[in-house]
Amino acid sequence: MVELTEVHTETHVLATEDALIATLEEDDNDSQYEDEDGDELLSEDDIEDLEIDDEDDIQDESLLERISALVDVVPPSTRRSIVRSVKNVTSATWGAAQWVGSAAWVLATAAMLVGLPVALELEREQFVFQQEAQVRAQQQQAQQASGKVKLSNIRFID
Repeated sequence: MVELTEVHTETHVLATEDALIATLEEDDNDSQYEDEDGDELLSEDDIEDLEIDDEDDIQDESLLERISALVDVVPPSTRRSIVRSVKNVTSATWGAAQWVGSAAWVLATAAMLVGLPVALELEREQFVFQQEAQVRAQQQQAQQASGKVKLSNIRFID
């Protein structure tokens, strides 16, 4: 059996805020970001070691870890709007791709139904012209050959 207990967060938050205010008032107006040992300065070697450690931490982190860390940084309302935008772009891209595919199919089908018979008819007509040209060439050769024969039978008298 599960028991449900009610948690009062307002009293806890108010107590925490009061404790924080009291701590800040006792701080003697010092900045909360100052070091207690503010007089000590870091040497150049210490600074380089700190920079190298930071770079190593960044390099060890994978892309998946970086993206999952964004969940803590980006508020839920912003994440929802990002997801909604990505879904809208994805669906619009998918719809456009389907429309382009359908249009390409319609154009290809129309080109085959209209263009193929036209191309075949043009080829047939060109073939007929070639045959007619061959027949004319043969007739001209026959006429020239018969003309030579007639000329060779004619004798000139001096």
